[in-house]
Amino acid sequence: MKDLKNNVKVSPCAQQALSGTTNVDGAEVDMKGFQSCMFSLCLKTVAATGLTAEFKLQESDVSGSGFVDVADANDLIGEAVAIDQDDDDKCFSLGYVGYKRYVRAVLDVTANDGTDVISIQASQSHADAKPVEGN
Repeated sequence: MKDLKNNVKVSPCAQQALSGTTNVDGAEVDMKGFQSCMFSLCLKTVAATGLTAEFKLQESDVSGSGFVDVADANDLIGEAVAIDQDDDDKCFSLGYVGYKRYVRAVLDVTANDGTDVISIQASQSHADAKPVEGN
């Protein structure tokens, strides 16, 4: 099976309107049974002024706590992405190939004057067992 449908598991992690400078911590993804994951952040119309944020990944050995920024460059495919008001209708991706059990995407908002809507999806791949269940 060479198709993506049977080899990739896609999960929603966040979809919401930004509120002030409240960060968005995406839902954690359990990496058990997978060797890699790509997180995609998609922005709709960004307010004309005021959005400043950073899209990054965090990892943990424990579900629900202990998340820290991915620090090892060997575990991160890409770099944290700076987001601003010029990023209308764009998508950004970061990859993870680390060894922690849980990983999540975070949008670290430092300024926001609007009600910008974002969504984050996780695409897990290199599964230990195929076809991938849950799509």
